[in-house]
Amino acid sequence: DLVRAAATQNIEHVGLAHEDVEVTNPESVAAAIRRVAPTLVINCAGFHRVDACEEDPRQAYLVNPHDLEGVKETLMRALEADPLDAARRMRVMRRHLRTHDVQAWARAYLAALRS
Repeated sequence: DLVRAAATQNIEHVGLAHEDVEVTNPESVAAAIRRVAPTLVINCAGFHRVDACEEDPRQAYLVNPHDLEGVKETLMRALEADPLDAARRMRVMRRHLRTHDVQAWARAYLAALRS
């Protein structure tokens, strides 16, 4: 739904599916982030079917976000990124957000849910 909503608002985005990244494998996640080089990551991964979680709690634990150390390490790498590259990315993002703000996204998201 997020990918569809972003597309309807002409928001530059990359939606990764199960085939693109194995969220239970930190190396796969790191490789995907290196490959895409995003400015922002929205993690929508989750094992949310309650019955399936009850049947396979190990898989539910692996998929659902719990790796605080991994999140910290990724954020630290982002903070240690090349300042010129980070500044360039920030300029691009700010320019984009002049017309693609959260209100526009929310309207598009709700419209996509209705359709």
